[in-house]
Amino acid sequence: MSCRIERRHKLVGMILGCRLASQASTKTRLQFSHLTERMDAGTNSSDKFLSVAALSRRAQKLKLQSLPSTTEVERLANQRIGQEIFREALINFWSGRCAITGLDQPELLRASHMKPWADCADDADRLGPHNGLLLAAHWDLAFDTGLVTFEDDGTLRSSPRLTQKAESLLMPNALNSPSLTALRAGHLPFLCHHRQFVWKE
Repeated sequence: MSCRIERRHKLVGMILGCRLASQASTKTRLQFSHLTERMDAGTNSSDKFLSVAALSRRAQKLKLQSLPSTTEVERLANQRIGQEIFREALINFWSGRCAITGLDQPELLRASHMKPWADCADDADRLGPHNGLLLAAHWDLAFDTGLVTFEDDGTLRSSPRLTQKAESLLMPNALNSPSLTALRAGHLPFLCHHRQFVWKE
């Protein structure tokens, strides 16, 4: 690729606001690819060659098209606020400790939904402490992806997809299987949802 074409590629990337096209949305990446293909084609045909000004206008248009709408921005902002409220509720309920390991380092704890945010019918379900567990980060990932779940009595149920190595890292003491000991009646419908729709058989 000539220096001139390379400079044009960099220009489009700068205008799109990302160093690599892979950081943009899928739609924007496809449009970016189309632009660069046209630039490359232009090296062999002067009538197809796009000027820097034209590329700048096209790239700026793509950038504007990829921005979220005002409604979407508001939704994301509300969701962020809601997640912070949910986290605080779980920290209070579980006394600032992982429900499984007892870890008490806030930076390493995650607020994990039993019934996913998108599946909840209202904010009472999304934000209520009975719909969540305060978990260490590795347990949060295992629970959120359905590799583990829990019975109504707090007994652990592992997914067949959980590898032996992963299981040994989650549970280094094989003789002492972790369990939830502070479940309340309010947790049970959400935990049932997790077993039915999130846990992987």
